[in-house]
Amino acid sequence: MQTLAEFHQGLHTFAMSTEPANAAQQPLIPEWTFGDKLRKARLTAGMEQRAFAAALEMKPGKLAAYETGRAAPRFRDAPALAKRVQVLTGIDYRWFLDAGPVYTGSAEPNGVRYLVPPVGFEPTAFCSGGRRSIP
Repeated sequence: MQTLAEFHQGLHTFAMSTEPANAAQQPLIPEWTFGDKLRKARLTAGMEQRAFAAALEMKPGKLAAYETGRAAPRFRDAPALAKRVQVLTGIDYRWFLDAGPVYTGSAEPNGVRYLVPPVGFEPTAFCSGGRRSIP
Protein backbone atom coordinates (compact mmCIF):
# COMPACT_ATOMS: atom_id res chain seq x y z
CA MET A 1 0.00 0.00 0.00
CA GLN A 2 1.27 3.48 -0.92
CA THR A 3 1.82 6.17 1.62
CA LEU A 4 0.35 9.59 1.05
CA ALA A 5 3.84 10.99 0.32
CA GLU A 6 4.45 8.30 -2.35
CA PHE A 7 1.08 9.04 -3.92
CA HIS A 8 1.84 12.79 -4.15
CA GLN A 9 5.32 12.04 -5.56
CA GLY A 10 3.70 9.93 -8.27
CA LEU A 11 1.42 12.81 -9.26
CA HIS A 12 4.41 14.97 -10.12
CA THR A 13 5.93 12.40 -12.49
CA PHE A 14 3.19 12.71 -15.11
CA ALA A 15 4.13 14.91 -18.06
CA MET A 16 1.46 17.27 -19.26
CA SER A 17 1.30 18.02 -22.98
CA THR A 18 1.11 21.62 -24.11
CA GLU A 19 -0.41 20.57 -27.44
CA PRO A 20 -4.16 21.03 -27.89
CA ALA A 21 -6.21 17.87 -27.54
CA ASN A 22 -7.10 17.92 -31.23
CA ALA A 23 -3.68 19.09 -32.52
CA ALA A 24 -3.51 16.32 -35.14
CA GLN A 25 -7.01 17.17 -36.38
CA GLN A 26 -8.42 20.25 -38.05
CA PRO A 27 -8.99 23.28 -35.80
CA LEU A 28 -12.24 23.22 -33.83
CA ILE A 29 -14.69 25.81 -35.08
CA PRO A 30 -17.72 26.19 -32.80
CA GLU A 31 -21.10 26.38 -34.47
CA TRP A 32 -24.06 28.49 -33.44
CA THR A 33 -27.36 26.73 -32.97
CA PHE A 34 -30.67 28.46 -33.61
CA GLY A 35 -31.08 28.67 -29.83
CA ASP A 36 -27.64 30.29 -29.39
CA LYS A 37 -28.60 32.96 -31.91
CA LEU A 38 -32.02 33.46 -30.34
CA ARG A 39 -30.44 33.97 -26.92
CA LYS A 40 -27.87 36.42 -28.32
CA ALA A 41 -30.61 38.38 -30.06
CA ARG A 42 -32.62 38.59 -26.82
CA LEU A 43 -29.61 39.73 -24.81
CA THR A 44 -28.66 42.26 -27.48
CA ALA A 45 -32.19 43.66 -27.35
CA GLY A 46 -31.81 43.91 -23.56
CA MET A 47 -34.92 41.86 -22.87
CA GLU A 48 -35.76 39.29 -20.22
CA GLN A 49 -36.91 35.86 -21.38
CA ARG A 50 -40.54 36.43 -20.38
CA ALA A 51 -40.81 39.77 -22.18
CA PHE A 52 -39.03 38.45 -25.27
CA ALA A 53 -41.26 35.36 -25.35
CA ALA A 54 -44.38 37.53 -24.99
CA ALA A 55 -43.23 39.80 -27.82
CA LEU A 56 -42.69 36.72 -30.00
CA GLU A 57 -46.08 35.32 -28.95
CA MET A 58 -44.62 32.14 -27.46
CA LYS A 59 -44.50 30.59 -24.00
CA PRO A 60 -41.45 31.47 -21.87
CA GLY A 61 -40.74 27.77 -21.29
CA LYS A 62 -40.53 27.14 -25.02
CA LEU A 63 -38.11 30.05 -25.49
CA ALA A 64 -36.00 28.75 -22.59
CA ALA A 65 -35.96 25.28 -24.18
CA TYR A 66 -34.83 26.75 -27.51
CA GLU A 67 -32.11 28.85 -25.88
CA THR A 68 -30.69 25.95 -23.87
CA GLY A 69 -30.83 23.47 -26.74
CA ARG A 70 -33.41 21.19 -25.11
CA ALA A 71 -35.72 21.82 -28.08
CA ALA A 72 -35.63 23.46 -31.50
CA PRO A 73 -38.35 24.96 -33.66
CA ARG A 74 -39.79 22.76 -36.37
CA PHE A 75 -38.12 23.25 -39.72
CA ARG A 76 -41.25 24.82 -41.22
CA ASP A 77 -41.69 27.19 -38.24
CA ALA A 78 -38.11 28.51 -38.06
CA PRO A 79 -38.38 31.11 -40.89
CA ALA A 80 -41.47 32.74 -39.39
CA LEU A 81 -39.86 32.85 -35.95
CA ALA A 82 -36.65 34.31 -37.40
CA LYS A 83 -38.64 37.01 -39.20
CA ARG A 84 -40.51 37.89 -35.98
CA VAL A 85 -37.16 38.21 -34.20
CA GLN A 86 -35.95 40.48 -37.02
CA VAL A 87 -38.97 42.76 -36.60
CA LEU A 88 -38.37 42.85 -32.85
CA THR A 89 -34.57 43.27 -32.84
CA GLY A 90 -33.55 44.43 -36.32
CA ILE A 91 -31.21 41.43 -36.75
CA ASP A 92 -31.35 39.99 -40.27
CA TYR A 93 -33.50 36.83 -40.25
CA ARG A 94 -31.07 35.05 -42.61
CA TRP A 95 -28.47 35.00 -39.82
CA PHE A 96 -30.78 32.80 -37.75
CA LEU A 97 -31.42 30.42 -40.63
CA ASP A 98 -27.93 30.33 -42.17
CA ALA A 99 -29.85 30.93 -45.39
CA GLY A 100 -27.57 33.49 -46.91
CA PRO A 101 -24.71 35.85 -46.27
CA VAL A 102 -25.08 39.27 -44.79
CA TYR A 103 -22.77 41.48 -46.85
CA THR A 104 -20.94 44.60 -45.84
CA GLY A 105 -22.23 46.29 -48.99
CA SER A 106 -18.76 46.94 -50.38
CA ALA A 107 -16.69 44.56 -52.44
CA GLU A 108 -13.01 43.93 -51.86
CA PRO A 109 -10.61 44.96 -54.65
CA ASN A 110 -10.68 41.42 -56.05
CA GLY A 111 -14.47 41.57 -56.32
CA VAL A 112 -15.11 39.11 -53.49
CA ARG A 113 -17.55 40.04 -50.77
CA TYR A 114 -17.08 38.59 -47.31
CA LEU A 115 -19.70 37.32 -44.89
CA VAL A 116 -19.86 39.64 -41.91
CA PRO A 117 -21.76 38.52 -38.82
CA PRO A 118 -23.45 41.24 -36.78
CA VAL A 119 -21.02 43.04 -34.47
CA GLY A 120 -20.86 41.49 -31.00
CA PHE A 121 -22.17 38.10 -32.10
CA GLU A 122 -19.13 36.04 -31.19
CA PRO A 123 -19.83 32.42 -30.17
CA THR A 124 -20.05 31.52 -26.51
CA ALA A 125 -17.48 29.23 -24.88
CA PHE A 126 -17.52 25.60 -25.90
CA CYS A 127 -16.09 22.60 -24.11
CA SER A 128 -14.67 19.46 -25.72
CA GLY A 129 -18.09 17.79 -25.58
CA GLY A 130 -19.51 20.37 -27.98
CA ARG A 131 -21.97 21.80 -25.45
CA ARG A 132 -21.80 25.42 -24.53
CA SER A 133 -21.83 26.84 -21.07
CA ILE A 134 -24.64 29.25 -20.36
CA PRO A 135 -23.88 32.32 -18.26
